[in-house]
Amino acid sequence: TLFRSDMDFSKKCEYGGNDEIGTLASSINELSDSLNSTLVDLNEKNRRLQEDIEKEQQLDKIRKDFISNVSHELKTPISIIQGYSEGAKLMLDSGDTKGASEYCEIITGETHKMNMLVLQLLELSIRLYRPLNMRAFWRWCRCSSYKIG
Repeated sequence: TLFRSDMDFSKKCEYGGNDEIGTLASSINELSDSLNSTLVDLNEKNRRLQEDIEKEQQLDKIRKDFISNVSHELKTPISIIQGYSEGAKLMLDSGDTKGASEYCEIITGETHKMNMLVLQLLELSIRLYRPLNMRAFWRWCRCSSYKIG
C-alpha cells in the first residue's frame, strides 16, 4: 500500500505516463511530500512543546522550593525576635533594664537581617519580572523607612 498507518510517506507512486493516471500519481506524490513535511514539522513542534512543559515543571518545583526556603529563612528570625522580646518584657518587669537592652539589640539585629532578606527578595523579583525598573526600586528603598546596609 502507498499510505501506511504509521504515517510513513516515503513510498512514491511510480508511474511515468503523461495521462490522467500520471497526473494523479504526481498529485499523490506531491500530497505525500506535503503531508510528510507537515508531519515532520508537527513532530518537531511537539518535541519543543514537551521540552517547554518539562522546563515549566522544573521551574514550578524551583519556585516551590524557593518559597519553602524563604519561609524558613523568615521563620527563624521571627522566632528569635519573639523569644527575645518576651524575655526583654520579663526583664523590664523585674527591673533588669541592662538585660532588656541587650535583648533589644539582638532583636534589632534580627529585624535588620529580615529587612535585608526582604529587600533582596524585592530586588530579585524586580530583576526577574521588570529588569528595567531597578532605578525605581532603589529610589523607593532610599525614600522608604527601610535601611539598606
